[in-house]
Amino acid sequence: MRKARRISPRRTGANLLDTKEMTDFFDKLDHLNQEQLLSLAASWEAREKLPHRDALTQAVAAAGELGLTAQMEEARDEAMRWALRGPSDLWAVTLQDERLQIWRQAAPALADAAVAIALGNRLNDGARALLLEPWVSAVEGAVQGQD
Repeated sequence: MRKARRISPRRTGANLLDTKEMTDFFDKLDHLNQEQLLSLAASWEAREKLPHRDALTQAVAAAGELGLTAQMEEARDEAMRWALRGPSDLWAVTLQDERLQIWRQAAPALADAAVAIALGNRLNDGARALLLEPWVSAVEGAVQGQD
């Protein structure tokens, strides 16, 4: 009997950043308002730390098992770059640049959302929902409410 060969995602050309979901996520970043950014930051800060750590561990394990670690990290890093753009010297940030401070506060929630969106259904539903919760409540709920 012939043994089935597992095809790695690298051979199939899977690219976590080249999906409609990731494109939509990054498009929405430029349209976040102050209220949404504050909600992201507050929701992430209020999370339970142990379940959050477990969800991230599951994400890393799923990506590693599928050979997608570098792409998952690239999605996370891209979200962090968006949130941390602007002056690197925090002392240079003035009251007029308050939005930069808010972006920085929202960065961890955005990174979690990028990981969950990039992995999609490769991540179990519970871990995915936990990582996406701040994003969904702050952004998706507001977007859906505008329809």
